[in-house]
Amino acid sequence: MKSQTDPIVKINSGNRKFYEQFLAAVFFTITAFTLFRLLYALWIKDSKAIGDSLVECVKFGSIGISGGIFFLKTKDVLLNTDTHEIVYQYSVGPFSKIVKVKSTPFEYIAVFKNEGYLFETNLWCEGNKHFQMFIFENSKEAFNFGKIVAEKLNIDLLDATEYGNNQWVERDEITGEFKI
Repeated sequence: MKSQTDPIVKINSGNRKFYEQFLAAVFFTITAFTLFRLLYALWIKDSKAIGDSLVECVKFGSIGISGGIFFLKTKDVLLNTDTHEIVYQYSVGPFSKIVKVKSTPFEYIAVFKNEGYLFETNLWCEGNKHFQMFIFENSKEAFNFGKIVAEKLNIDLLDATEYGNNQWVERDEITGEFKI
């Protein structure tokens, strides 16, 4: 039987939007087309065509690959409350890379506005160590995300959106939920 409180909290960035998947497909198609032109030049054994196709393949292929990856990449975060381990999983389609970070006990979630007028949510640990979790374009999404994570981890939520005016978000005494 599974315990009542699961020590793993998974934060999924969600699926990419249709237009992002479409743009990624366009970029990958550009890469495939330039590679096809290079292979065709190699097949007909024309040295000038090979040189031109090689330059074209490097130029447009690198643009196509990087554009496709940019529009298709996702980031998931796994937080283990028992071992205080943070696992980042970066994925592009079926390929993924896992980065594990061992940290000290979790203290609080902070939501703040950065220089680019975007809202960041950071997980702060004992001491002065913090981990950037996600970036949002508006404060409502950032606070909703911070609230959910703080409630799952049973830690505090800090509103640091105004420079020099940091305030702790109060919890409801009965339900334990944050008042936002």
